[in-house]
Amino acid sequence: MALRTLLASSLVLAALVWACSSEEGASATQSSLDGGRASSEGEGGTTPPADAGTGGVDGAPATSTCEAACRTTDAKAAFLSTQPFDRAQFGIETDDGGGSPRYYVEAFGGGDARCPGPSTPDPKRVFVITKIPRGSSKQVFTRAADGITGALVDIEGTLLATPKPESATSMTLTLVAVDPATSSQWIAFDVEATFPSGTIEGHFYATRCAIFDQ
Repeated sequence: MALRTLLASSLVLAALVWACSSEEGASATQSSLDGGRASSEGEGGTTPPADAGTGGVDGAPATSTCEAACRTTDAKAAFLSTQPFDRAQFGIETDDGGGSPRYYVEAFGGGDARCPGPSTPDPKRVFVITKIPRGSSKQVFTRAADGITGALVDIEGTLLATPKPESATSMTLTLVAVDPATSSQWIAFDVEATFPSGTIEGHFYATRCAIFDQ
């Protein structure tokens, strides 16, 4: 699935260079920040209250709170080199077929902690996770059984041999905790993902960016 964020000149240029050598490159990335407004909900630099409410998470089951290490991102990509992810942000994606909404996540290394916009600097790397079912804490989802997907975009050029994004061949995602507020502002989860040329593993704490909702 194409990135929804505007990853500015470096990612766009990398995608265009790769596209010249492969017909597949045309769908590798996509700019879709209409207006680029940084949402005040779940903005990367803020931390919403862990006990913001007692209702469902936009219709999902209420789950546990998240404190201390749970509210941090501690994950690494191990490919040509080993590089960290600093933060993660998410939105709610809706099935075209009318199915239940699911989480869409982008995890970043480098860049700006704010929700992405035209004035925010490029990150160094992006890990895109899609089709995450909106379950309750401790539930485990996999690529094989649940259809979750993961893709790495190496903007800095330190992880992958080419600018082409690389997709995970297997993934396991465990929901650690989900914001019980009526309008979800954070989710926390663990990932183990295997790619053709490396792995991504660790804990992610993602805050809500309305720009990612679809």
